[in-house]
Amino acid sequence: MISVAEKQDIKKDYKIIIANYRGEDKSAIREIFYALIDEITATGLAGYFDVGSREFDELYRIALYLAIKYQDYANANNIIQSYKKENDRVKRYAPWYYRYAIIVYACRLPRYFIEKPKKLKKKAVRYLKLAKSKSEHDLLAKTLKWHLTYLECLLREERRREKYRDVFAGFYQTMLTLDFCEEYTKQLNKLNGLVSGKIDWEEYVNIDQELILEEETQRPETYDETDKIIVIIGDSEVKPQQILGIAKNYGYQKENVELYLDYSKLTNLKFSKFQYNDKIDGIIIGPVPHSSKDKGNYSSIIQTLTEEDGYPLVIKCQTETGNLKITKSALHNALTELKSYAMAIA
Repeated sequence: MISVAEKQDIKKDYKIIIANYRGEDKSAIREIFYALIDEITATGLAGYFDVGSREFDELYRIALYLAIKYQDYANANNIIQSYKKENDRVKRYAPWYYRYAIIVYACRLPRYFIEKPKKLKKKAVRYLKLAKSKSEHDLLAKTLKWHLTYLECLLREERRREKYRDVFAGFYQTMLTLDFCEEYTKQLNKLNGLVSGKIDWEEYVNIDQELILEEETQRPETYDETDKIIVIIGDSEVKPQQILGIAKNYGYQKENVELYLDYSKLTNLKFSKFQYNDKIDGIIIGPVPHSSKDKGNYSSIIQTLTEEDGYPLVIKCQTETGNLKITKSALHNALTELKSYAMAIA
């Protein structure tokens, strides 16, 4: 049985997370963060804070955000289930619950919402009923547009498009009726054209260029990348200045782009410095040596980055044929995916 004094100490630790989870002292926050996840999955937070209170909701939100940020979707799902269970008694769901649930379910089971679009629409509708401001509506738009970008990455291969063609038709018809964001509808129509076979991949990447450029260069009020960093690693066919120019189109100034392009030096790169760093939106990785001093017990550095706890989103910079290569078009695709994800989880 936990004592009153112990409970007060735990509450104090959790309030440190609320105040400082975006701070510089990652080691202290990391330790408390994992203790928080253990507590959530074991007993929940109702023993420390009133269900539906600001502290209760904010701790769950931060825990879920960090789990998503560091690609820990198993714990993210556990957090979602615990929050749902504790809230079932009072039915006070915060809007972010539905938005983050969309991200977690989609990333854990890519086919889930394609096959069950009514569940996706239901979560979106419930979010919209709770959202009170334009900025909250904008966040849902970013999340749903990220989901389409995510599906686009899954459906680049023609054989996959053929496999999903029939089931995607149902997804398209269901989500078209949501009709709350013109930009989402345009992107949905565009993707449907590709999957249905009305346009090929070359046409797909070239249509609506003005809309795409507008999306890449705008500064949405719901996301601020001025203090965010992207990391690009690997042997590159694109010159550093050109990479910085491309990244700038996505809102990342040169001081916010870290480049590690010298193949000969990558075996000694300290990859662990990218762990548990909330300022990093993501890592784009191209051709790298198979081995590195920092790969640990994994078979390759790419496996380390994608499977070790605490790393942000890692996107392979690939050509349309699936080759790991940093080219202009591959970099554009990777940055589109990275930026849409960063805005979705904001």
